[in-house]
Amino acid sequence: MAGAVGEARGSGWTWRPVAQDPLLARTFHSCTELRGRFYLVGGLLAGGAREPSSETVVFDPAGGQAVRVAARGGPRRSHHDAAPVGGRWLCVVGGWDGSHRSATVTALDTDRGVWEAWTAGSGSCPPAGLSSHTCTRISDRELRVAGREGGTRTQRRYGSIYTLRLDPGARTYWYGT
Repeated sequence: MAGAVGEARGSGWTWRPVAQDPLLARTFHSCTELRGRFYLVGGLLAGGAREPSSETVVFDPAGGQAVRVAARGGPRRSHHDAAPVGGRWLCVVGGWDGSHRSATVTALDTDRGVWEAWTAGSGSCPPAGLSSHTCTRISDRELRVAGREGGTRTQRRYGSIYTLRLDPGARTYWYGT
C-alpha cells in the first residue's frame, strides 16, 4: 500500500510505501475500510495467477501488519467490489468467479469471523453479471452499483446503475434499477 505525502517544494505529490508484504500483492481485488482496518478480498494473486482467490487479508495501518483472515468460505472473486455495512459486515458484490460474472452478495460478519452467502429477496431484478463495477454505500441498507454487466459472451459495452437494498438481519438483498 502507498500513501501520498506532500512535497515541501513544488506542486506535486510523492508516493511512499506504508507497507510492503507479500499478502498485499494482488490485482483486481477490493480494498475496503471497516473499523479502521483495510480488508483486501480476492483478486488475482502475485505470480501470474489466472483464477480468482478466495483469500481475505486484513491490513491494520496502526500496526503496519497484514494478516490472512481465518474465516473459510470467502467468495472466490476478482473484478468485484465491496462495501462496509452496519459497521459489522463486509459485503462483496458481484465479480468474476473464474467461470462467470456474478451479481450475488456474500458478506463477512466481522464480529463472528464467518462468511455468509446472502439470498436474493423476492422480486429482485439482478444484473446478468457484474465485473469491474463500483459499489457505493448510501446507507446501512442501500448501495449503488454502477458499471459493466453481462455474461462472458454477452457483456454490454455500457453499464447501468442499480440500487442494491440490503437486509442484514435476514441476510437478504434486492436489486432494482
